[in-house]
Amino acid sequence: MVLALTWLFSLPMKAHYTDLIVDRAYYKDSTAEHTIQSIQQQAFTPYEGPLFAGNNSRPLWLKLTMAPAPAERNQAWVLMFQPNFLHYAEVWWNGGNGQWQRAETGSRLAYNQRDIKALTPIVALEPSLQARSTVYVRVQSPTTPLHVQVISQQNSMEFDALLSLVSGGFIGIGLVLTIFSALLYVNTRDGLWGFDAICNVVGILVLSLQMGLASRLLFPSSENVVNTLLLYANVGYLFLATILHRLVFSLFALPRWIYAFNTTILFAFPLLVGLIFIGHGDSAMAINNFLITASACWGVLIAIKARHPDRFALWVFRTSYLGLVAYFVWWGIPMVFQQQTGNLATLYPSLPASLFSMFLLMLILWRNTQMKMEDAQRLALQKRDAERDLQESQRRHEETQGFLGMVLHEVKNPLSSIRMIVANLENTLPDADAQVSQRLQRVHGLVDDIDDVLERGVEIDSLEQGALVAEKALVNVAAWVQEFATAHAAVARLHITAPDALLVQVDTHLLSMMLRNLVDNAVKYAPEGSPILVQLNANAQGWELSVRSRVGAVGFPDADQIFNKYYRSPLAMRRSGLGLGLYWVRGAARQLGGDATYARDQEWVVFTLWLPN
Repeated sequence: MVLALTWLFSLPMKAHYTDLIVDRAYYKDSTAEHTIQSIQQQAFTPYEGPLFAGNNSRPLWLKLTMAPAPAERNQAWVLMFQPNFLHYAEVWWNGGNGQWQRAETGSRLAYNQRDIKALTPIVALEPSLQARSTVYVRVQSPTTPLHVQVISQQNSMEFDALLSLVSGGFIGIGLVLTIFSALLYVNTRDGLWGFDAICNVVGILVLSLQMGLASRLLFPSSENVVNTLLLYANVGYLFLATILHRLVFSLFALPRWIYAFNTTILFAFPLLVGLIFIGHGDSAMAINNFLITASACWGVLIAIKARHPDRFALWVFRTSYLGLVAYFVWWGIPMVFQQQTGNLATLYPSLPASLFSMFLLMLILWRNTQMKMEDAQRLALQKRDAERDLQESQRRHEETQGFLGMVLHEVKNPLSSIRMIVANLENTLPDADAQVSQRLQRVHGLVDDIDDVLERGVEIDSLEQGALVAEKALVNVAAWVQEFATAHAAVARLHITAPDALLVQVDTHLLSMMLRNLVDNAVKYAPEGSPILVQLNANAQGWELSVRSRVGAVGFPDADQIFNKYYRSPLAMRRSGLGLGLYWVRGAARQLGGDATYARDQEWVVFTLWLPN
């Protein structure tokens, strides 16, 4: 597409016509006071090709020497100016009777006032058929390159047709790209596409103003309207393009300092608009051209520093952006530094630059959108897999619950029968010796241990499946702890320290299970008959229950593993248990917004349960 557009753009630039001008020279009128009479006495500087006079508002005089017109052709001749947006030009030529004739042209004048209706400013001439003749031109068009030719009127119309073809084609393609960006914004809701569409609209406006289509189609009877709109459109397009580029840069992990120049352009926007508003549009355009050239040079750093996980996107950005930078440097240096060049393409820099920018940004944004779509698709697949896994997990959980319920039913019935048998034996053998009584008590204890293991398994399953639901109520937890201790089998060993009253919101069922785990753990592993201290405290953030017991034969637990699932001290393996009690206590406490901790205090093992108010 870029190659096709380049070929299309080259059609008017490569058009060769018979040009009667044999010598070109210019003179900078620093005083702006010269007339057609006084200017003839000045020394002119020869030049060839397009003339770059730099960013200044001084009038510029041209001295054009024409060869005799071919008599056999018998055709009309015209003086054609380029580019289309040349602001104002006065043309002076000798009418043959010693009087200088004068004509005006340029984009400041109404299009309908032109003798020859064409996109480019054209003035009809009558060159001498026998000798060379001279034409003087006074031009006021700051920041604009200048190229003049004396060609046949037929050739000027052919050139106008080619330029209209190029302008219309480029604007048409720009409209297609704009519609494409707008549709993608509607479908993706990606702000980058919406902003790109806005920038494209402004770019099309700039092209239509620069190429003269606005003068011909929209404002044919208005004077200076096109020039004023073009000033605002140029600075507005630079402002919007800077914002868009800044947004695109954010996709390429650039360091923050790289945005410094873009920020400078954004801050300069109000200044440029103000200059145009107070009538210093030429100065605004001079600054605008300088910012474009400097931004292009700065763009080399941007291309080098760009980073992106997608190699294709990074390659497109670097190569395309460096190409765009090279183009702007190629155009901007002659404009800003008055370097003369014979390349006619520099007369219409916005044509290829605007469309190339559109394609560049669209390709980058399209790749970015494609990657977003791939990420969204991947997330959708992950979500689907997660939902499927969740359903499978729920199904397995339901099966496990059913199995556990069956196991509890099938095991608890025999356990109840064993308890009944042991109780009957104790009643029927009241005089049994100590050894028989001890064995019966052992059986009773083993039954309780098996029952406890089954209950812990159910509690852990509820915790890990998220089925643990707290039903809080306002409770005097101090009185509740006293009641708990009184009902416990090891009440003789329990020593309670608590305030008279402590009202908190708590689920007493879960609290009972957590405290029972801690107290039973202490009873099981502390030396037989040793005291177990239960202490209740409160503070501004919450309240805590601590259970202290003397270290027993199994020693101190491993502080790093004590709350791990299935952890048991090597010396505790001779006692029943699965290593799930403390794991459940901490998990339940954390689900309630609290925590369970372990600490060693000299010869004491201390477990603390903390819960928020």
